[in-house]
Amino acid sequence: MGAKVFENGLTTAQERFCIEAIKPNATNSGAYRIAFPKSNKWKNTTVAEEASRLTKHPAVAAKLKELRERINELGIVSVEEAMKILSMMSRADIRKCYDDNNKLKNIQDIDDQTAIALVEVSTKDGKAKLANRKDAVETILKWHGAKAAMGRAEDAGDTALIEGPANAYDLARRIAWALGQAPKKQITGGTTT
Repeated sequence: MGAKVFENGLTTAQERFCIEAIKPNATNSGAYRIAFPKSNKWKNTTVAEEASRLTKHPAVAAKLKELRERINELGIVSVEEAMKILSMMSRADIRKCYDDNNKLKNIQDIDDQTAIALVEVSTKDGKAKLANRKDAVETILKWHGAKAAMGRAEDAGDTALIEGPANAYDLARRIAWALGQAPKKQITGGTTT
């Protein structure tokens, strides 16, 4: 008796592979081992090769793309969007919040790059506060470091599905982690807390 084939042309095991592969912290090899339990007896390199081959199968690639798009539709920020926001925050210039007379501009007159970095605006005091530029830059650098590490994992054949906006849950988790790593020090009266 043959394996069940879905309307999209996937077998039950291929469908399971796709579902496992898009989970946070998932690797192609790990997803393959779950979907194809007999592979637990195989060498890691063999599993990695088979998982890589499977991701290139047209029906599997289409299902992975469909699942990623559905995740993105849930409102999760893609890596490209997050990096664009962080880049804009790192380039924001507080001077663009004020007119030539050093008065706070109307919010609609502030350019997008600066507006996205605003964390506080006080029309009463006529002051604006931007997000910490250093934190934005550090987050971008951490992300690039994580990406380089993931590239090394990919070379080893055990990579998470992260090409493009791929595994949005995992990418969102990584970005949230990076954002949470920024030091949260506050300076009060000459002392750091």
